[in-house]
Amino acid sequence: MISQRQLDANRRNAAKSNGPITPEGRAAVRLNALKHGLTAAEIILPTAEDKLEFEQFQAAFEEECQPVGPIEQVLVEDIVANRWRMNRVRKMEPGFFALRMQILESRIKEDYSALDAHAHLALVFRDDAQDANTLGKMSRYEARFERSFHKALKELQRLQALRAAVSDSGNGTVSQNPVAPDPDPPTPDSPAPTHARGADGLAVCPEHGVPPTTQASQGSSGTERSDKIHPAVPIDTDQNVS
Repeated sequence: MISQRQLDANRRNAAKSNGPITPEGRAAVRLNALKHGLTAAEIILPTAEDKLEFEQFQAAFEEECQPVGPIEQVLVEDIVANRWRMNRVRKMEPGFFALRMQILESRIKEDYSALDAHAHLALVFRDDAQDANTLGKMSRYEARFERSFHKALKELQRLQALRAAVSDSGNGTVSQNPVAPDPDPPTPDSPAPTHARGADGLAVCPEHGVPPTTQASQGSSGTERSDKIHPAVPIDTDQNVS
């Protein structure tokens, strides 16, 4: 089991390295964790989305989350993918209404020209609900991506908190120039036992609670010894001697 002195030394060592702290240093390492473009190739829709925009989006999450190890890296990729897809669904919604408005244009002019734009949107919504229910499906997709996003984020936070706790306990990685533990403090000599005083002013042994002289006059069984000294009987000097 790790000693308290080694634990304190490890904590001081861990405090030596917290990564770059200047804006220039952070900018230099912000893309260190971006190893490949496979995630972008799997997620980006080439006809509507830009690879560079996605890479910048992913780099922002990498810089914020600072993943360590493959598990944390995969969780960050899941977070990025689900958030990117959520944004896609939200961008699709205005496109959906624009598409449906164009399909229903002639019908709106003939039957609903007196209504305002919000009524026309309501017509689109009702028409879609009675047909393919595209908006409802989009909403379910968005909810699924949001649940996956928060699930991955929660797991990443749990793993990082666990890693921080292990590092604080002295089992994590320390710096290359460790601080030596403090030497063992000198142990002071044990003071000689002192005897407390009882109510009658006599010294009391702290172990048995009786005066030392009385304790010494008793045997191991607690009974009085035969060589106990009894007080002398006073002599009446006025008594006539024959």
